[in-house]
Amino acid sequence: MNNKSRWQIAIILALLLSSIMWELPMRAASQDKGRPVAAVEEGETAEVSEQIVSEMPINSGYESPGNSHKIQVRDAQKAKELLSGSGKLVASYGEFQIIEVDNATLKKVRKEVGVELRDEYNLVLLNSGAIDTTTEEA
Repeated sequence: MNNKSRWQIAIILALLLSSIMWELPMRAASQDKGRPVAAVEEGETAEVSEQIVSEMPINSGYESPGNSHKIQVRDAQKAKELLSGSGKLVASYGEFQIIEVDNATLKKVRKEVGVELRDEYNLVLLNSGAIDTTTEEA
């Protein structure tokens, strides 16, 4: 076997090895869905699912300092109830609606399932900082 053939074989092997190393983590990650991921209590495990993720507390994020707040509502009946009161429809996306509410309404519905505070939608993000469009300074 001459020197040229050895180099060709070495390059081919290096390419094969790198493609296998690239493929393995991706394949392993795609097969982990729904498996137990953490011990909750000794002997018990929790599974990752869309239901658990959709009910995580999202209302712990940014809250505008003023009296105007945006909430995301997934329950159509709850959206109708809010709109018949003081709520104003900002946008409807089929599965959910963005509704503008005041402080009093936000306090009432903040902890309800399917209602998420989305005041970050009031922000304009710049390199120098964020501007809340609901404030007088904006």
